[in-house]
Amino acid sequence: MKKSLCILASLLVAAGVITGCGGKQEATKAAAPAAKEAAKPVVLKVGATPVPHAEILNLIKPILAKQGVDLQVIEFSDYVKPNLSLSDKELDANFSNMNHT
Repeated sequence: MKKSLCILASLLVAAGVITGCGGKQEATKAAAPAAKEAAKPVVLKVGATPVPHAEILNLIKPILAKQGVDLQVIEFSDYVKPNLSLSDKELDANFSNMNHT
């Protein structure tokens, strides 16, 4: 449980960093292109195992949607396919438990 809370907290911080790093539009730019950019959501495809990783991602999905991020969670039943999909650029990120000793 403690590990899951730590992961959730990390994801919320990451979501804040991702959305907080966007620069403000310069005042000299035309308003129409800026409005068009603001309306276009950012798509973030993340591969995850169903429990607990996909569950955690689905918890923050509404928070990210309010900030213009369309989080798409793709569930995998093993740890190999998400790495291959990430390598093939079918995913933007991979969220799985990798215990290295």
